[in-house]
Amino acid sequence: MRYFDLVAAVLLTIAVIIVNLSQVSASERLGFPPPDPPGTVREPLTQRSLQKEVDNDLRERFEAAAGHSNHLLTAQGAKDAGWGFIADHFAEIDRDHDGYLQFSEISNFMAARSPFVKSKSKAPPSVQTIE
Repeated sequence: MRYFDLVAAVLLTIAVIIVNLSQVSASERLGFPPPDPPGTVREPLTQRSLQKEVDNDLRERFEAAAGHSNHLLTAQGAKDAGWGFIADHFAEIDRDHDGYLQFSEISNFMAARSPFVKSKSKAPPSVQTIE
């Protein structure tokens, strides 16, 4: 019986040492991505750059889900691709009710829900002062 008590005490001591050695201090930078490689140039975060990135991601996701054959997305294709939001709103997005979605239909649906107001001109929005 004493042998098992000794082994249990040793294992408990080892566990306590491991836990104490593996504790992380609050000053460590956990949860941050690694720094960019030297020479990396990042575009400044603006409404236009964010919208461009969202549009590119939407295009890539559509092309992956639709496949390369006809660039049309079915409800089942959206489900199979794990695109639940599009699958759930398929009937609402499919304005012409042909059973397929083109990229323009998805883009228009998402743009209508965007927090960014799309301006008709390419010029940056001007500041309006109301007194």
